[in-house]
Amino acid sequence: GDAVLRLATLEAEDLAAEREVRLIVLHRDQTEDSTTYTQLEREVDKLTRVQHPNLLHVYGLETADTASFLVVEWTEGFSLLELLRARRELEADELLKLLPQAADAVDFALKSGLKRLDLVLHQLLIHFPDLGDNRDAILHAPIDTWPPFTLKVNPLSLAKELSASETWAGGQTIVGGAVPGGGSTESEPQSRYIQQLSAIVYEMLGGTLSPVARRMRSPGTNS
Repeated sequence: GDAVLRLATLEAEDLAAEREVRLIVLHRDQTEDSTTYTQLEREVDKLTRVQHPNLLHVYGLETADTASFLVVEWTEGFSLLELLRARRELEADELLKLLPQAADAVDFALKSGLKRLDLVLHQLLIHFPDLGDNRDAILHAPIDTWPPFTLKVNPLSLAKELSASETWAGGQTIVGGAVPGGGSTESEPQSRYIQQLSAIVYEMLGGTLSPVARRMRSPGTNS
């Protein structure tokens, strides 16, 4: 079943690496589950060795005192889910400015053997290096007026609610983003990724997935 690990996200500074990072503090009861924690360790170990501009960088899994936390790249902006909530729908030409970066992440993931990306709206994060105090204005503005940005896919399938934190989604309940259709297997990640991206395009253009489509996720994505 789904192994969702979350508690809070914190901003911190990695003094040794001279970079800002995000700490995702994990629930104690879930870190005490040895099977779940071991699975997370394996996933994080692999992701620390995989880097791409359109994948959220994962730096490690750390423990201090009684707390365990993920260390990931610090980003500022919003998720595609937040963008859709603010705009209701996007124009086709706007999607062409966003989704090629997601396709680049998928191509790299396939070449790197990553088969567990969860390509749903709240997992695709739009990062602005110079966001400042303009977040709300940018969120409601046409994409062709945006300052430079990078779309980043959160690769942590076991921590898939990273973008549902206060920082990314305002504490709102996640809705949507399920995969329509079915039948893809772990041995067919490309087919599954294409299905997921198709669902994103459909929703961003104003479509509504049926309850059945929302419930159907490809086997192996979060198991």
